[in-house]
Amino acid sequence: MNTQILLLLTPIFISLILIFKIFSGKVIFETDSEYGTQILNIEKSGFYSLWVCGKILTKFTLQRHNAQIINENDNRFFEMYSFFRANTNNGTNGRIQLSSYYLEKGIYKFRIGNESDSRLTILDKTARKILNSKETDNFEYKIIQTLPEIILPICLLGILMPISEIVKILT
Repeated sequence: MNTQILLLLTPIFISLILIFKIFSGKVIFETDSEYGTQILNIEKSGFYSLWVCGKILTKFTLQRHNAQIINENDNRFFEMYSFFRANTNNGTNGRIQLSSYYLEKGIYKFRIGNESDSRLTILDKTARKILNSKETDNFEYKIIQTLPEIILPICLLGILMPISEIVKILT
């Protein structure tokens, strides 16, 4: 019985580590929300995510600041919109994931333009109208080396299924 429980705890532990890696990762690029273009050097092919960061309980003016990653050396990349809209905060500052990418090693341009962000969903736009928080242009973008977002539901299953089996064993 103890061996079975220990074996069932293994996927839970692995899933928790993977979830932690989705929300945290190595910041490879950060910039404020000023309009312009900067060089983005990807040193290692892999999954990266674009996050918007700033004070919590404020609305970032994403309808006026559209961040884009532009291919510089014909490197192909795959953009994936954020389905779960992962976010974290420490009580004063917060981060919201806008999208994920698979980027190959190479040089890219990171451009912030004066146009509406196409990643804003209908739910985002509705929530912005309802919330009474103030709008701000004082935020920053971060690109973080991470894992693909699709791992999140798999990890949740990797936690819930073993827990249900452990409950069956213990009862």
